[in-house]
Amino acid sequence: EEQRLRREWSRLFSSVDIALTPTSQVPPFPVGDEWVTRIDGVDLDTYTEWMRSCSRLTVPGGPSLSLPAGFTDDGLPVGIQLSAARGADLRLLGFARIAEEVLGVWPRPPIEALARMEPTTLPPGPGD
Repeated sequence: EEQRLRREWSRLFSSVDIALTPTSQVPPFPVGDEWVTRIDGVDLDTYTEWMRSCSRLTVPGGPSLSLPAGFTDDGLPVGIQLSAARGADLRLLGFARIAEEVLGVWPRPPIEALARMEPTTLPPGPGD
């Protein structure tokens, strides 16, 4: 499987410089859920099944990164994943810097407020 993905990766980047895809197939889900169990009517049995779009781009070994891209109607963050050919790390980072400027995702999530929260007030996570 890995060799097949590497061949597909090489074929893709023979015709494009950067691939832009969603970071995830779904918006953020409740913190107590371990993974999404259903997408578009398809049942997902494992964590890796719902993250397939990310692994298809990272398994072949080329550089990939995720950037904030905006928010859902409910205010939850969503991202885009940028990928490039093996060895094109600097090209990818340069494109990502420009993409951040163009996207200008504001307002930023209230990370500072999260850092000040008392852990006992947070909802339980998976396995809690």
